[in-house]
Amino acid sequence: MRWNDDEESPAAPLRLHLLRHGETEHSRQDRFCGHIDAELTPDGWRMAEAFGRRWAYHPTRPRWRAIYTSPRRRTIAMAAPFADAAHLTPSIDADLDEIDYGDWQGRSKPEIALDQPERFRRWLADPTIGAPGGETAIQVARRGLVFVERLRRAHPAGGDVLVVGHKTWLRLLVCALIRVDLRLYRACVPQPVGGHTVVELEGDRRFLRQLGDLSYLPRELRARAHEPLPAAPARSLTPQAGGHLVGIEDAGVGQAQGSLVDGEPAGL
Repeated sequence: MRWNDDEESPAAPLRLHLLRHGETEHSRQDRFCGHIDAELTPDGWRMAEAFGRRWAYHPTRPRWRAIYTSPRRRTIAMAAPFADAAHLTPSIDADLDEIDYGDWQGRSKPEIALDQPERFRRWLADPTIGAPGGETAIQVARRGLVFVERLRRAHPAGGDVLVVGHKTWLRLLVCALIRVDLRLYRACVPQPVGGHTVVELEGDRRFLRQLGDLSYLPRELRARAHEPLPAAPARSLTPQAGGHLVGIEDAGVGQAQGSLVDGEPAGL
């Protein structure tokens, strides 16, 4: 059993409540947002308010230590109702920012598939390569892990911390924490709009307690979180993953196999 050096009691686990921001026009239209500073839609604000109502006074009585958001307006707004109810001031951390989608920011997958078919085909087969002019998945996961290490040093006594981030950033962080091959982040880690994931850290152990939960939302908002507006169809692409494993040291669990489903929403 671990003990906290500052207390005569066992150190509690640190629970990371990883929350994706609510709906934006980019998520609604299934467009790569990345570093575009999009705002929440009215329904996105309703999602933020619903999370604040449910979790500031949740019956499990979390011991809320802090709130962290990315610098983007959509995450700051998502955290605001909860922060007001919990009487906490959010900290803004640049390491929580969404992946930089470079030349693809603001565009839809069908548009990119028609304009850059070979590069898009490569990205579908191995999404860790990133978009032209943007970041790679490994770069994003590394800065996510740097943030988590700072978090652990800041909260040695454990407890609950809310981290409000972005779809691809959150998916890559979850993969890195639980040691899943980063190439599988789109295939293995669902992160709907407003999705709430909980990862518990205890010493060297990491437990995935909840993944992409939407139960705090009213039914109509749960449906909206899963249903972006239909996009124009692109040509059918069914690539196979190949080549060497891509990941962070011991993060790999195996080769990606089979076809990636092109209908899965873009990282936003």
